[in-house]
Amino acid sequence: MNTIRLTTALAISAITAVGYLAISTIIAPASAQTQATQHNDIIRALRPRTRGVTPVPNENHSHKELDRLIERLRAPAKSDASVVRQQIQKIIDDEELPSLDFEIYFDTNSAAIRPESIPTLTKLGLALRAPELASSTFLIAGHTDARGSNRYNLSLSQRRAAAVRKFLVDAISIGPKHLVAVGFGEEQLKRPDYPASGENRRVQITNLTY
Repeated sequence: MNTIRLTTALAISAITAVGYLAISTIIAPASAQTQATQHNDIIRALRPRTRGVTPVPNENHSHKELDRLIERLRAPAKSDASVVRQQIQKIIDDEELPSLDFEIYFDTNSAAIRPESIPTLTKLGLALRAPELASSTFLIAGHTDARGSNRYNLSLSQRRAAAVRKFLVDAISIGPKHLVAVGFGEEQLKRPDYPASGENRRVQITNLTY
């Protein structure tokens, strides 16, 4: 998976009715090209695999199967939540669905998004609104490191994924039906050789459209 750290200079312009910060972009002439490149990089990396546009290397799972799993992710039953997460991750891996990792900072032991992560989420949201991505459905997966209990990490990652989804819906006006939030806790460590590594604490965006 690719890891993108977006550090565009953004300024707070107003507070929206839902309590989020409205962001206005301040781009110095020298950084305009970098800004555009980062925006386009996200779009290219998350563009759906469709015939006639990019090669489709695998198709081991039916679209109906994926649609059923997406609906179960929207309102998972506690009894089968673990199974659904495993099944959706298997499809992501088998179909090589486009994904990106983002470093999103939260308050300690909290799902409150820290102000320094607002630019990153704003950049992501604007890319998701681009014509190439606007009709896709995205999985927002929360991941933690392995410190703490599995139950706690799973709950925290779910709340953080939901917080990212809420921000994208409320502050960037992404259609709610296009975003599904799921917490994986410590189940999908990016660095299993270093379970406590900060690299494991991330939010992963995957385009489920193929």
